Amino acid sequence: MVKSNANYPLLGQILDRRYQILQVLSSGAFGQTYAARDLQQPHQPECAIKHYPLDRDYPSLAIACQRLFRAETDSLKKLGVHSQIPQFLDSFEEEQDFYLVQELIVGPTLSEHLFTLKQRDLGEREAEAIALLQDILPVLDFIHSQGTIHCDLKPNNLMRRAEDGKWVVIDFGTAQSIYLYPNEDCSGLSLNAKGAASPSGYLAPEQGVGKSYPNSDIYALGIVALETLTGIDPLNPKDLQRHPKTGDLIWPLDRCATPSARYEVLQEIIQKMTCRDAQKRYQSAAEVLAALSPQSSPLQLSPPEEDAIARETVEEIVSSTLEPETGDRAEQTLTIPPPRSRRKQLAPLVGLWAVLAVLNTLSIAFGWQTLSDPAMADPGASLLSQASQTYHSGDLDKAIALAQSIPPDSLSYNQSQKTVKQWRRNWQRAETQFQQVEQSFQRKQWTAVLSQARRMPKIGFWQQRLKPLVGEAQLKAEDQAQHYFNKALVKARYKEFTQALSYLEKISPYTQVGKKIQPKLLEYRYKQRIRARAVLQKAYDLAAVRDFSGAIYYLEQVPSHTPAGAIAQQKKIEYAQKQRIKEQVETAARSKVDELSPLLASPDSPTELNPGDRLQEINSLN
Repeated sequence: MVKSNANYPLLGQILDRRYQILQVLSSGAFGQTYAARDLQQPHQPECAIKHYPLDRDYPSLAIACQRLFRAETDSLKKLGVHSQIPQFLDSFEEEQDFYLVQELIVGPTLSEHLFTLKQRDLGEREAEAIALLQDILPVLDFIHSQGTIHCDLKPNNLMRRAEDGKWVVIDFGTAQSIYLYPNEDCSGLSLNAKGAASPSGYLAPEQGVGKSYPNSDIYALGIVALETLTGIDPLNPKDLQRHPKTGDLIWPLDRCATPSARYEVLQEIIQKMTCRDAQKRYQSAAEVLAALSPQSSPLQLSPPEEDAIARETVEEIVSSTLEPETGDRAEQTLTIPPPRSRRKQLAPLVGLWAVLAVLNTLSIAFGWQTLSDPAMADPGASLLSQASQTYHSGDLDKAIALAQSIPPDSLSYNQSQKTVKQWRRNWQRAETQFQQVEQSFQRKQWTAVLSQARRMPKIGFWQQRLKPLVGEAQLKAEDQAQHYFNKALVKARYKEFTQALSYLEKISPYTQVGKKIQPKLLEYRYKQRIRARAVLQKAYDLAAVRDFSGAIYYLEQVPSHTPAGAIAQQKKIEYAQKQRIKEQVETAARSKVDELSPLLASPDSPTELNPGDRLQEINSLN
């Protein structure tokens, strides 16, 4: 029989007189992970069991398995109290093998999610990368605060929990203590240092020479974010290139379409996370979160038509936290500070308004002009407000002329100069974006229409022109989404989960159906993996009886992006070679029989024939 990891002997067994094995979740070089049922608990909850088989014929491998088991057990006992780390439940030894029982996390890995995400547009990948960092960085901060370094962050070790959509960090088998190098600072490696290139694509350079620091995990997470954002393959040297002198990553801009200002900020953050020199990297997860914070809490600024003095005061208060300019003032964001510090920042503004109120009262009493009226205090503010209305109505040239007519001695002059530059950039971007929307509409690419429309600058004139296109595209996308969903259900009914998933992945995320298909995606991906293993087993069974052509037929049905897919690719090469040998042996055997046929017809021929070595070669194929 052909030996294979697809034959799992533990299925159906009860381990430690308590855990009934239900199914295989994953398989790796050091063992398998199973879903099991705890028979001793009242409701028999499900859990995950990692099996570390100790092969006594290979002492070094047995030692490695035992070390991984102990490392992960110790890590989960300490870290499993965090909601985004699997909880440690139990561990035991049975028949000289080790078993680790932990909380069962249901959901796809980031590797599986990336397969779909790489088909999405830049805006969606950008949002996904930011959300991923904001979700994982607090977990890393907790891990490091407990004196531990994960040491193996990669897409396969990040799972999106189906229950709440949170990312969960798994697999602490290679985790290390921060205190392994208590007296050593995080000094950078030279560019020519041995082990500088990461064999996995995600490991930090210093890990190649046997050293790990907390910001080694930050490096790995930066590479993961880079892959999420740009779609690069970290295992491909052509994708992950570095500058020969500085060692900094060469950003794959050719894969990105019209990056936004937020994209450029994210690029700078990822560049610093993945610095070749560990000293130049962020030193903690908290530092990265602080760098991300301007994008996390949007707060609209005052519109240009409000009081010029108040506007200038607000700009001075928030200048340190304002994002790079990306469009209209209404699109700019700033970080919402903690309540106490925010009150301190807003105190000057409150004081300013109090002063204005007192002066305004005095001016009314003495017949003075009202100081709180921007048109009376500064005619430039009124001109800028009029220009803004003209701009949104669609007359760019007239709006710019009005804004440029504001005299240099006006309090609104500097603001008007900045606004004119923004208007020109945004108008040009809106024209280009609208042309793309029209082209997508003509090609009946409804998802593209909805996606591109969301990136249109918030200009009243262009938003009005978008409305009829978006309205019709929304209706068409809804019909198309329902059509694809029905087809997916039919394919799933016949266990054709790969085709079912292909239909679900065509559904626009901007439709009502698209907002509700996540559970189906998770279900079909899980069933696709189970189906792939079943098909792989059929191939093994046929190979066992030397039907290599039939085995190859089934191997070609295994989806390449599933865990069984990698095995299937290797087996196809192996079985193709064995099929050729089998055909050569059979041809030679037939030729030999043809040569012996005259002898068999002769009365002097022996009554028995020795089959010879040729048939022995056929038997050797078993």
